[in-house]
Amino acid sequence: MGMSIPRNHHFIPQFWLKRFSATGDAKLVWSYVWDADKIKERSVEKLMAVQDLYTRHTASGPDVSLETGELGEVDRVGSDLFRKLDAGDRSSNLREELADFFAVMALRHPQTVSRFPEATAQVLAASGVPVL
Repeated sequence: MGMSIPRNHHFIPQFWLKRFSATGDAKLVWSYVWDADKIKERSVEKLMAVQDLYTRHTASGPDVSLETGELGEVDRVGSDLFRKLDAGDRSSNLREELADFFAVMALRHPQTVSRFPEATAQVLAASGVPVL
């Protein structure tokens, strides 16, 4: 049996969403549910995510390498940046790295991806992007 293909693609990383929990690291956060017009506790696994957002369909099948590769690295680096910020780092270097991270977050938004799918994929997959 092979590994399952990740289908639930987060445009806001789960590490960031967890920061809005009561403890700052729990998987449940309070959020507004538009359809129900109420606030309830929900799992970060389902928030700020879209099914197959970064999947590219190729002749050989679905390609999720952007989600599992480059964006996974962006999330790892971003998590490290937030840890430095939590530890009190206020250096200009960290500020520049955070600015790069936030720029990538803008490119990950579903509206940007749907309006400019190829351009977004090319920019996010560029070799320099994950190295914030």
